[in-house]
Amino acid sequence: MAFYYGGNHDESIQASLRVLEIDPKFSHSYEDLGRAYAAKRMWHEAITAFGNAVRHSGRGSRYVASLAHAYSAIGNWKKALVLRNALQRLSKKGVYVSPYGFALIETGMGNIDGAFKWLDKAYQERAGAVPFVNVDPRLAPLHPDPRFRKLLKGIHLVS
Repeated sequence: MAFYYGGNHDESIQASLRVLEIDPKFSHSYEDLGRAYAAKRMWHEAITAFGNAVRHSGRGSRYVASLAHAYSAIGNWKKALVLRNALQRLSKKGVYVSPYGFALIETGMGNIDGAFKWLDKAYQERAGAVPFVNVDPRLAPLHPDPRFRKLLKGIHLVS
């Protein structure tokens, strides 16, 4: 994760692959691998890695959100929407789904207003991923929007 957020995606890939040699069912390493591949625009590999994360986690919502983001980033709206809708159904049943995950999906789909709606909710809930908003490459399309700077100020990442 440190390599990924530090922008060293090749090293992130290598580290994730080393962990997966030890534990080939470790869903978090598949997610790390998928994020690094996505950052390098290696979409087929990213989708495969996120799919493995989903499978090995028992369909963990954060991994489903990452997979949906990858599908939306390549324009596969149908698969992205199916996954987003599944997460929404889970959420309505009382299963916690981080608003950050929905923000990722909306960002990938180009719905900037929707992404900020979900990021605001993530901020209010103090979702665990919020401190990474400024370094998560998947949210880069939001950076030019003035609401992004406001969000960063709210979480004290800028003054």
